[in-house]
Amino acid sequence: MKPGLRVRVATLTCCMLIGLCPLVIVAGDWPADQIIGLCYRDGSKDLVLEEIFRDEGIPYARIHDLRKLSKSGLKGLILGEGFNNSADEIESYVEKGGVVLSLKPAGRLAESLGLKNVGVQQDGCLTVGGAAASLISYQGRLQLFGEANQIEGGENLAALGSDEKFAGLARVKRGDGTALAVAFDLPTTMLTILQPKSEEVGAASDATNVQYDLGEVPQVDLLRRLIVGAFLESLDVPIARKWYFPSRYMAMLIPSGDQDWATFEQMKKVVSDVGGAVAGVRPHCCRWETCAHLPAWSEKIGLQYESILGLKLWDTKPVKVGYWVGTGLPYHVIDEQNHRRLDFLEIPLYGIDNLDFWNPDGSTLTYKEGGKPLKLAGLGLDEEESFQLSKRMIDLAMEKYHTVYSYCWHPHYLAARKLKQPINTTDAHFRKTINYAKSRGMGLIGTNAMNDFWRARENVSMTDIAWNPRSATLRYKVAGASKLNGLTMVAPRWYRGKEAKVWVNSERREHAAASIFGGQYAMWTVDVCGEPLSIAIRYER
Repeated sequence: MKPGLRVRVATLTCCMLIGLCPLVIVAGDWPADQIIGLCYRDGSKDLVLEEIFRDEGIPYARIHDLRKLSKSGLKGLILGEGFNNSADEIESYVEKGGVVLSLKPAGRLAESLGLKNVGVQQDGCLTVGGAAASLISYQGRLQLFGEANQIEGGENLAALGSDEKFAGLARVKRGDGTALAVAFDLPTTMLTILQPKSEEVGAASDATNVQYDLGEVPQVDLLRRLIVGAFLESLDVPIARKWYFPSRYMAMLIPSGDQDWATFEQMKKVVSDVGGAVAGVRPHCCRWETCAHLPAWSEKIGLQYESILGLKLWDTKPVKVGYWVGTGLPYHVIDEQNHRRLDFLEIPLYGIDNLDFWNPDGSTLTYKEGGKPLKLAGLGLDEEESFQLSKRMIDLAMEKYHTVYSYCWHPHYLAARKLKQPINTTDAHFRKTINYAKSRGMGLIGTNAMNDFWRARENVSMTDIAWNPRSATLRYKVAGASKLNGLTMVAPRWYRGKEAKVWVNSERREHAAASIFGGQYAMWTVDVCGEPLSIAIRYER
């Protein structure tokens, strides 16, 4: 905490600076070492905003009180719903050069930002094109859930529906600043896709709210990047952030497994070897009533993650691999009843050998009494055809979506050729997929290591952030609660025609150039351990 910063504790007024240290802020006290503020109501679904910024690696300060916002020193503010009473403060802040992104502004707040609500609509889609599409490397539809406001005014960055009559994401210039409005229900959309609550949950072995033709699109990841990208684009400050993966990898491959066909005697041997009870993660076909029930139990007994969601079988359509929970990155499950983030990660699966190799005709069975009959069927591919499918998805992950490609190989299929068993063989597919991923420079990581990395990454703080526009220099400190080697940092490579030069603890650090987030970025790594690292990024001609 910076010397001289006054801290007082007041009922229901608090702030948490992401990273290591809590920072409590009340009216008149402001974070002197952050550029971006995040404000939303406690006990609301807008806690999803915090998940967005954590996942995107963006440093921020959590604030509750918007009085004297114009004197806060913050360059940008992300605002949840329900702040109409602060419309005057927000309007003044924008007029004086601030950037505000507001979720579903209404009433006086919408008017102060130059917008007009003329109606509402339920569900639908967001159509992304033009400059907005370049931010996320995708042009087309993204699903929306919940109630959206039909707004008029400002620049339409992404449209509600297939026409451009109403904006789903609008940008308005006000005085010296910029306001952005998200007209749709972003938290409901993300939670509906990440944690499906369809009528199938609890009755069938799988469920998804992702449309069949959008399965290959990581919609949640793209929505996050669109919102964050539009906001950062409006700031006249280059923001440094944590990249998704270690060691400058552009995507990761998780070769996972599934211990099917293990006998009871084999499992007893495992218990004996471990010396205690063995607690597993969510098995196939065990969804309970909501996606959060088993994660909540797992949290209580200390399990940290699972990797099972993301697969989907269709009754009347061919099997299709895809992002059936909308993301190719780990994510924390949200307790939607209590609006609480569970200390439990889902590392979603993308592919599995069964679905590649099983016969398309399949068979139908019911997993539990009263359950929904499920057609078990696959694509009927051979190993070369399956590899070509994996190759395509690796290319998309590396070049476009920057996700984790998690594929499950069953050990009994991998060993079938050597053991001369009359079942599908996958060892050739396995070798080709691993070798191709390596040839593309894709990182290889296990689920345990991915869980450890993602948690350590979340706990890395970026503090003492200072931007000097005269010298075009950004400075900040990086610290972590645990050792983390190869943390990848990124920052815009160019600022007003000047190129980024990076120093770590006053020593020059070379960086790679990466085309991400619709632009050119500088990318470098740091080893976080012990004392905070001082990082400087100076833009020079």
